[in-house]
Amino acid sequence: MEAKRKRLFPAVALSLVLVGATGYAAAEEINREFHQTFEVGQGSKLVLEHGDGDVKITPWGEDTLDVEVRYRARASNIGWTKSTDFEVEFRQEGNTVYVTGHEPKRINVGISTYREYEYLYTVKGPSYLKLNLEGEDGDVEIADWNGSIMMKLEDGDVRLSDIDAPRTEVILEDGDLEIDRIRGEIEVDCEDGDIEIFDCQSDHGRIRSEDGDITIDRCQGSFEILVADGDARLSELTARDLEIRSGDGTVNLSLLPSEDLDLNVRVSDGDVVVDLDKEISAVFELETQDGRIRVHAADVNDLVQDRRRVTGRVGGGDGAIYVRTDDGSVTLRQ
Repeated sequence: MEAKRKRLFPAVALSLVLVGATGYAAAEEINREFHQTFEVGQGSKLVLEHGDGDVKITPWGEDTLDVEVRYRARASNIGWTKSTDFEVEFRQEGNTVYVTGHEPKRINVGISTYREYEYLYTVKGPSYLKLNLEGEDGDVEIADWNGSIMMKLEDGDVRLSDIDAPRTEVILEDGDLEIDRIRGEIEVDCEDGDIEIFDCQSDHGRIRSEDGDITIDRCQGSFEILVADGDARLSELTARDLEIRSGDGTVNLSLLPSEDLDLNVRVSDGDVVVDLDKEISAVFELETQDGRIRVHAADVNDLVQDRRRVTGRVGGGDGAIYVRTDDGSVTLRQ
């Protein structure tokens, strides 16, 4: 991951008389590097407050936590400016290591401000370490990790890969999330961004998106999918309990055989398409208030249908499928 690079050009509408009376041209460069190591063991946790910085976390085979922070910044101001330097606070209390970045706080009165910076946290530690991350505007990348992960970001993208942890929780306000190969309990809450999850196994996965699309591919387990404004695409899914709630968007779902399938889909405004593997056995009930219902399957029995509701079963009827959309069509295909 490359360090964060930013340029900001905020416009300030002030009279030249005021600037001439009180201002001056100011330029400042900040070059800081921090490095600290800690002895850790089973049950240890890292609490990292990384602000606007990018974070890259990778494992190594030592019972030592190694944290390196690189910060480069340049600011130019015409007017009056006040700032403080960048610092990183390190401390260890029992089994918990705290790393907190204190970023410059700047007040500007002038015509223009130019700012550019590179800002990166590089963390190495044993993969059993528990992680608790909180950031503002920075991307996070974590790979090959076994400890529980909890992170909360305001504006940044997250990429997780090869995670085998008891629990992974991600809260994003504005950013995209990509997860590739994960095991364990998953909880995702995203306000504005797309979510992509590939090759996962979870006895309990709760995925919520307020404004963005959700893509889940080649996953196994039980899932609750909530999407307010966006599409949900779930393919090659081996599911037991699967609940999908959508406000405004389409739902496309393809299911592989599983024991005791319990599928419940409710959509306010959008179409639903469910593709079933030919080995799936379930009773089904499909409903719509304003749309069409289509069933395309070779092995359908006990079919009862009218304009708004269709029931029946495929195979022996071992599982259960319920789909309802208020304003949209429903298609069930085998």
